[in-house]
Amino acid sequence: MCIKEPELKPEKFEIKILENRKIPRLLPVQTIITNGTQDYLYEISGKQQLEDFILGKKMNYEILRKLLISLQELCDILSEYLLRESGVCLELEFIYVNLEDNSFYFTYLPFWEKNLSEAFEYCMEQILRKIDHQDQAATELGYQVYQMCTKKNASLRKILEDALKIIEHTLIDKKQEKIELDFTQEGCIIY
Repeated sequence: MCIKEPELKPEKFEIKILENRKIPRLLPVQTIITNGTQDYLYEISGKQQLEDFILGKKMNYEILRKLLISLQELCDILSEYLLRESGVCLELEFIYVNLEDNSFYFTYLPFWEKNLSEAFEYCMEQILRKIDHQDQAATELGYQVYQMCTKKNASLRKILEDALKIIEHTLIDKKQEKIELDFTQEGCIIY
């Protein structure tokens, strides 16, 4: 994937970091300067845009869960590499899924200047349109996360922290349901 920077700016330290380090959850990038513009070449081999990945199907609970966990992991490590959160582009066409393990990768644009919390709210709006509304867990999680996004002065870190708590409770509830189902299938009666 090639993205052109609107205007050539003095070299930023972020570019050096992005080119010389393999940063978890970020697409690897190389830069080329041609005709007075800077091109960013992102390595997307073996990956597919999230929009294309869910094309023809809906976003289920597992995909949404992995997306939220991946974003949390990314937010946790950005400061270790001295990268700005506002450089992460959360538009769906810039979010990629690794086809081998369904892990998520995000695009870091050094010229991007969007508030990550606001960008995440817009991202969740788009996701709500693509959620499988027959999947109750996905629907509930999606709307709960979106509702948190719309609160005044919402912090992305707090939203993701709360979303992960919801995911954890859902997993506990599913395990409990499975245990109860296993007992009833073996002839045990649960009161």
